[in-house]
Amino acid sequence: MKSSEVRLESLCKEYGRMVAVDSVSLTIEPGHMIALLGPSGCGKTTCLRMIAGLIRPTSGDVFVNNQRITDVPVHRRNVGMLFQNYALFPHLTVEENIAFGLEMRGIAKADAAKKKWPQRSIWCSSPTSESGILPSSPVASNSASRWGGPW
Repeated sequence: MKSSEVRLESLCKEYGRMVAVDSVSLTIEPGHMIALLGPSGCGKTTCLRMIAGLIRPTSGDVFVNNQRITDVPVHRRNVGMLFQNYALFPHLTVEENIAFGLEMRGIAKADAAKKKWPQRSIWCSSPTSESGILPSSPVASNSASRWGGPW
């Protein structure tokens, strides 16, 4: 699986009169990693959710490998998002949480362990919550580097 470029162009998200994301533009080159840092409520997770297709931007576009995916439904994007807290199974390890999503997509644990996953990710962190997103492959949060694994 080759690395992907992710590009946001003038991405905005409004909830009524509240502006959650205000004209964010950035390009993440294939194989690169970036960090989205800021206080709680500044729009980091909202940006990640728009990339994943979980919420629709008010305006602007999301591109993967120069293909506009803004209107592509979440189940057709091949993008995964996993929160470090809240949405994990607390009784499972990081590896088991990631494997669960892969198994739901029909990828056996043994096959996932053998596969060479691309080294790219977008990381999001704040003092109160952390999340990560990794296009077309499993997701690693910023604490995952402590455990190692195929991601």
